[in-house]
Amino acid sequence: ALKDFDNLITSKRAIHETKLQNLIRDQERTLTTKIVEHNKNLTITQTKILNDFINNITTETNAAFTTYTTDIQQTTNQQLIKLETEINHQVQTKWKQLEDNIQTKFTAYEQHKHEHTDNIKPKTTTTHHTNHQPN
Repeated sequence: ALKDFDNLITSKRAIHETKLQNLIRDQERTLTTKIVEHNKNLTITQTKILNDFINNITTETNAAFTTYTTDIQQTTNQQLIKLETEINHQVQTKWKQLEDNIQTKFTAYEQHKHEHTDNIKPKTTTTHHTNHQPN
């Protein structure tokens, strides 16, 4: 009877251990499935966060580049306008100086011509009179 009782206990223990091992395996499988699912969700979330981050950086970079380019264009245009104004002013100044110089030289030439003509006329007249006196 003791041997039968011992066999019964051993048999019950074996059945209980088998059930326990099956339960543990089921739990491990469930846990593994949950971990895989969680990792997949985590990867999806991380990928989404990373993509959002990249998109934000790209958008901000493009906006900054557009602003920078616009600023450069405006600055360049302002500098070109300033330079053009400066060049026009210099050209006008030089042109005026040239005109003044030509006018001064022309006035001096006219004055010299009149003086030369005035000097010649009296001499010619004097010479003319002098030539006629002996007659």
